[in-house]
Amino acid sequence: MFFSTPIFKEYSLIKGAGKRLTPKKYFFQEITPLASRSFVRGDKDKLDRTCCMGELQAMFNCLKKWEFDDLNCKAQHETYLRCVEVHAKRVAEFNAASKKGILGQGDSALTKSQINRLMELYPQPNLGKFPSKHMKRLPTQSYADDIFRRKHLRELFCIMKINLDIEDFTDSNVINEEGKSLVHYVKPDDSPDYKLNSFDKFLKTLNFYFCGYTRYFILIISILCMTAARSNELTFNFNVICMTGNSSTPTMNSTIQMSPKEKAAVFSGSGLGAFIMVIPVVYAINHLGAKNVFSFLLFLSIIATVSLAYLSKINVYLMVPMRVIQGLSMASVMPMMGYVSSTWTSKEEIGNFIALLSASGQLSQLLTMPLSAFLCTNHGWESVYIVHGFLATIVLIIFFIFFRNTPHKHPFVCKKESKYITEGLKKLTKKEKKIPFIEIFKSKPVWGIFLAFLGNSFGFQIVVQFMPTFLNKVLNVSVKKTGFSSIIPAITQLIFKLLAGILSDKITFLSEKSKLQWFNSVAMIGSGIFLLPLGFLNQNHSEIAIFCFTMSISLLGVTTLGAMKSVTLIARSFTHFVMGIVQLVICIGMLLVPMLVSTLAPNNTIEEWRIVYFFVFTALFLGNLAFVFMCSAEPQKWAIQKENNENNSFINESNIQNK
Repeated sequence: MFFSTPIFKEYSLIKGAGKRLTPKKYFFQEITPLASRSFVRGDKDKLDRTCCMGELQAMFNCLKKWEFDDLNCKAQHETYLRCVEVHAKRVAEFNAASKKGILGQGDSALTKSQINRLMELYPQPNLGKFPSKHMKRLPTQSYADDIFRRKHLRELFCIMKINLDIEDFTDSNVINEEGKSLVHYVKPDDSPDYKLNSFDKFLKTLNFYFCGYTRYFILIISILCMTAARSNELTFNFNVICMTGNSSTPTMNSTIQMSPKEKAAVFSGSGLGAFIMVIPVVYAINHLGAKNVFSFLLFLSIIATVSLAYLSKINVYLMVPMRVIQGLSMASVMPMMGYVSSTWTSKEEIGNFIALLSASGQLSQLLTMPLSAFLCTNHGWESVYIVHGFLATIVLIIFFIFFRNTPHKHPFVCKKESKYITEGLKKLTKKEKKIPFIEIFKSKPVWGIFLAFLGNSFGFQIVVQFMPTFLNKVLNVSVKKTGFSSIIPAITQLIFKLLAGILSDKITFLSEKSKLQWFNSVAMIGSGIFLLPLGFLNQNHSEIAIFCFTMSISLLGVTTLGAMKSVTLIARSFTHFVMGIVQLVICIGMLLVPMLVSTLAPNNTIEEWRIVYFFVFTALFLGNLAFVFMCSAEPQKWAIQKENNENNSFINESNIQNK
């Protein structure tokens, strides 16, 4: 125990006189002893004005060094926020202790609540006869002990149906006037946070937690489901060369006669379905849950895919509504990608989750193209639709059984993993969830992203949808070779994405905006350049054609580090909405490219396709040009959530753009 200055001096003056001012036993361990607290004050404790100044200065020095690029000052920013949080917590603890009448460290003053609490607990009938500095009072329970008790109580039980604040939970106020407890204890498994049904309770009893990595199991089944949805949509893109037949295709079953306009209508059906369903899917996921929405749409896609094997023989135009239904499922892929990456991973792993989830596009090509070629040449084109529908059904069953919308509702997620995933996340209010539509569509960087993805969709669709048609119909490549050749671009695109991601992290001499511009330019202009030679090849140059297709689609995959990365940087909490509009723009490309091909290349001659590829190159070039001049790497002003509490995150106003 330490003595205040006046008492210490007085004790020194009478040293050796054999008289003590205070008892030998000291029960209070404050900096200032109880005896020296001679008055009561009622003002509230406040934050120190000079708190965290060192951390704040370090953060500003870092921002100045990196020209106010906050991405490179993440560590200093987090250190400053932790300091503010710790200081605010100390103030909150002091206020809570004052309300409960517990003495904490402080000066020579007592709060009114403290003195009232002391007089209530330890009344002194002889207060006027016995000096206050000699009073022997038993100590109150320390605040640290109280915190320890309540902390471990939370771990053992869930406190429910209690009409008291948790901060006021003490031994004296949990008993009502009749002597009955006001607290009802239940086990954590039965708490309302879980809301487990009977099946989930059964799974919970298995105590199977994937060693704390259940989120990766969810990632895998999500990738499989998105791959199944994309594969169902891709079946017609390859199978059309088997259904219509040509000289290089053995007649396994009856073929179907389709005019260029009919092909364009069937091709565009999926784009139309995705176009009309993008906004409703985003709304439905927010209100009905991702599991129900995605499962229902994938189920419809399975029915439509299997139906194509039979309806196409009746009437070609009956295939159009089935293709529209396939497009409905496609519309949910990108919103689902954003939902899983934001709900089932921590902020440190979001980048890896997005990269792996986006690989479903390449995996669908790796599955659909060779499998369709094998089934078409050996079992007929009808088997392509039936087998894809069967495989998607298996994936859907697994997804429906094991997927949950949130980690804390999953029976395989342990408490530690759930805390790891949700740590640092803030539950948004209805006001914070409100989307600023007008501000978003007035934003120049957003329009740069839209135009970039419009050009990107032309390049992507011309390769994914019409590469098999070009190889088989124009260059007369066999069906089997066409199928296996179509998986090469998907493999190389995955490799290019991985290498570009590593390279982007290693490049530190360029600003984030410059990296966006360079990667997007290499992706879109490079892709267009490799498409141009395809218009000058003949039947003897099939290997060159495969190489050009491979390089074109591989470079286009680097767009994830350009326009797609820019979406997350500028939109922040509204990324899901901007990505929904991006999906809408991609659907426009899915609708226009088949019409473009049917109009400019109805006879599938090399001269006609030369014009098609030049048009696509122009679209890629103009889309990239718009992005380079309009892009941004900084969060837009409409994307920043303003909070009213004192502990909101630090935002550098010079780092926010008005447009």
